[in-house]
Amino acid sequence: MEWRPYRLTGHGTRPGTIGTTGTVLPGKTFPCAYCKGTGIQVHMRSQCPVCRGKGFNEVSSAVVCAFCRGSGEAQPRSHITCPACRGKGVIGVKEPIEKCDVCRGLGRVTGSQLPCLKCKGAGVFTVKKR
Repeated sequence: MEWRPYRLTGHGTRPGTIGTTGTVLPGKTFPCAYCKGTGIQVHMRSQCPVCRGKGFNEVSSAVVCAFCRGSGEAQPRSHITCPACRGKGVIGVKEPIEKCDVCRGLGRVTGSQLPCLKCKGAGVFTVKKR
C-alpha cells in the first residue's frame, strides 16, 4: 500500500494544494473528510457530527490520516468515523516528525483493524529533541 495524495480545497487553504500522508500540510482549516465539506451527512441527511455542520475542521499543524487515508471513515462506505482522526481526515502533529517504524507509515500494523499504537494511526510521530 502506498501513500496517496490528499487534495485540499477551500476554507482557508489554497485550492489545488496537494499533500501526501506523512507530510505536514499547509494551512489551519481543512475540509471535513466525513461529510466531504458539505456539513451534512449524506446517508442520514442530518448535520455532520464531525464538523458540526461547518464543512471544515481547524487543526494547527496536520498530516493526512494514514489509517483511513484521508477519507474520515474506518472502512470505505461504512459510515463509521475513523478511530484515528475521528472523521476529520487529518491528524494534528507537532514538528519535527518521522515516519513510524512499527507500521511503516500505514497507520495500522499488518493484519490488524486497529490504529498503530505508536503513531496512533497518523503514520508519523513527533521526534523528541534531546
